[in-house]
Parts: sequence; structure tokens; C-alpha cells
Amino acid sequence: MLYKDLYLKEYNAQHWMEFVELYRNEYLLVNAELREKAGKSRIPEDICMVLLPEMGDYLFTWIEKSVPALGSDKPSDYLNNDDGIKALKAMIMRMPR
Repeated sequence: MLYKDLYLKEYNAQHWMEFVELYRNEYLLVNAELREKAGKSRIPEDICMVLLPEMGDYLFTWIEKSVPALGSDKPSDYLNNDDGIKALKAMIMRMPR
């Protein structure tokens, strides 16, 4: 089974929304220029809200890197459809903090 399929099975929209809310205040503290850069990218806003406070500008490098937790796929590969985005969100919730 592909990593994408495993994460997609785990995805829960309510849990994701609650997770995003945990980062809302931290996201507002992120540099406005960085938030603007994120807004111009193809990365969904809610994913940016979670990752920008932790990763800063590195998010734009990470999104294009092979990630072992995705079976060495790039996170950007998951942004092509709704199922991929849901799977990526589930993986992000598993990331150590």
C-alpha cells in the first residue's frame, strides 16, 4: 500500500481543523512578508498556518524535498488533488514537534 493511501485513511477533517486552530496565533506572529510569499505559493493556507511558524522560509525548500515519511515523495507531489492534500495533512499531524 502506498504511503498516500495510509495517510488518507487516517485523515479526519475535524481533527485537522482543530490542529490548525492550535497554530492560528503563532501564524499571526510570522513575518508578514513570509505570509505573503506563502499566499502566492500553491501551498494551501491551512498547511501554511501550521508549518510556517515552525519552519519559516524553509517550508518552501521542504515542500520540494524527498521526505522519507512520504516514501521519498515530495510534499508538493501531494498538492495535485484533494486526496493528496488530505494525506499530506494527516502526515503533517504526525510530524514530531
